[in-house]
Amino acid sequence: MSISVPEHTSSGMEVANRLVAETRDQVDQAEAPPRRARPWQRYLEADLGLREYWYPAAHSGELAEGGTHKVKMLGEEVLLVRKNGKLYAVEDRCAHRGTRFSERPLVLSEDTITCWYHTWTFDLEDGDLRCILNEPGTALAGRTGVRAYPITEAKGLIFVYVGDAEPPPLEADVPASFLADDIVMHYAEPNVIRANWRLALENSFDPGHHFIHNWSQYVIESGFPMTFGYVAKPGEEAGEVKYVVDTTGPKGFSRCTRTTELIFSAVIPGKDGRPDTTYTAPAAVGRSHQELVDAFMAMPPIDVGIWLPSCNETVNFPSDMVTYDWLVPIDENTTRSFMIGGRVCATEQEAADWRGEVGRVEWREPAVEKFLVDDNAARESMQTFYETENGWDRERLYRPDLEITMFRKFFSEHARAIQTPDKLVAPRSRRNPTRGRTR
Repeated sequence: MSISVPEHTSSGMEVANRLVAETRDQVDQAEAPPRRARPWQRYLEADLGLREYWYPAAHSGELAEGGTHKVKMLGEEVLLVRKNGKLYAVEDRCAHRGTRFSERPLVLSEDTITCWYHTWTFDLEDGDLRCILNEPGTALAGRTGVRAYPITEAKGLIFVYVGDAEPPPLEADVPASFLADDIVMHYAEPNVIRANWRLALENSFDPGHHFIHNWSQYVIESGFPMTFGYVAKPGEEAGEVKYVVDTTGPKGFSRCTRTTELIFSAVIPGKDGRPDTTYTAPAAVGRSHQELVDAFMAMPPIDVGIWLPSCNETVNFPSDMVTYDWLVPIDENTTRSFMIGGRVCATEQEAADWRGEVGRVEWREPAVEKFLVDDNAARESMQTFYETENGWDRERLYRPDLEITMFRKFFSEHARAIQTPDKLVAPRSRRNPTRGRTR
């Protein structure tokens, strides 16, 4: 399999070095710096995610011809419609008195949605009020309406653009590999995580979090040499991360595990005369350190990428494939995860096998059901701290978190816009959105 990962450019290396320098004072502090001293203020404001971006809203199979599908994303309630082969997305709230269209969806003509309560009928293309069935000739026609969203479809996902500006091409907001012609997708069911999207996204590349996977079913069954964390060696943090900023494509980074410190056992110091205790990872018991290092180095290097607005891309795990995990904010406290396994397929038969049983056995079962399920448990375990215990101000970060602080600063510099509560009730945009594009 050949999945491209970004190379270090001079600008990317310069970004990495600068981010290290600008956030190093945020780690290894005995007391948490106050919020005002954090160099990632936009990140702290992004409870609801980013605005002016394409996000996956549903699997294509969730929206049948002639059907509707409701979804909440970034705090906004959206109704998806597929009619005569075209896709539409409109605010799931009548402009009259707020009735939700999705409760009794009425698509009575080719390109309108009618409120089942008072008959207000809106254009699916631009959201304009077309007519009111029980008041023909209403003076309000064309003068008010609901918000309409740009929508497109690619690789078995329906994407919705949340924002007011003219949307960029989809290529600007998805990993470059995702749209490759020869990559075939196997889909897991969307999953709701009881955690803010930032906690979910940071977990994806958190260098220290891999400790939890020593107890993952996949690791236990396969003997995968899981370390105590994929942590960069001191002083080499900038070299671990390849930033991509000077492109019209997606902005983000890729992190390679090749040069991490390979720690499979560690000493817990004794106290008051009690002896030290050496703890060894379960998968490492009975194997020498060199054997474990050799096994680790024999594997293809695993690259973990994060691409704005919120997509994790993991290459070469558990084998020659790529896992995409889109972490889409539902609201401030919950996230929808779209997990997809991609593999390069040379023939139609290979593609059919990957979409079916081969993809289930080689990707969904080991990667999703026996490994990444532990990530979701870890993400949810932090939510109370950040939701109700002032965690963003109280967190005490250590050196391995430097790569997280680098990302937070990078995010604050490159995010197009932040979704804020006032946007949820703001008047609709008068822009004509792009409709129903399919790749």
